[in-house]
Amino acid sequence: MTGIVPPKGSQPLDWDQPHSFSFTVFTEYKGFSGNLLGRFGSGLPYTRTSERGLPLGPKNSARRPWQGSIDGRFEYTFDVANNWFVRPFANVTNLLDRKNVFNVYSTTGSPDFTTDQGTQFEDAHRPFFFGPPRHITIGVHLGF
Repeated sequence: MTGIVPPKGSQPLDWDQPHSFSFTVFTEYKGFSGNLLGRFGSGLPYTRTSERGLPLGPKNSARRPWQGSIDGRFEYTFDVANNWFVRPFANVTNLLDRKNVFNVYSTTGSPDFTTDQGTQFEDAHRPFFFGPPRHITIGVHLGF
């Protein structure tokens, strides 16, 4: 009797991200300097489930939305006197204020709502399913 060989296939792991892109841009001109850092990537896999928690397909066969962010630092140097300088700066994270989705409900594939019978309406909104919004830090560097 011969054994039956199951078909071979690939199964994405929890951290599988087949597409990612990053870049860095730096410029400097007459006391001004600017730096941009961009990171983009396809969504991570998850397993779709029914309202009862039963898988609706192969493990990790669905994907969350893609994620992306651009961060920047901008500064200008003023020469004051006797080798002293003043350098105002701004650090910006998530410059485009993109709403990145870090997690989704497995029943709907959405970060905003679920069809799970055990989840109350008040519990369905989970802010930690999303990445941070734009954040700007402004400061001044004094030096010699």
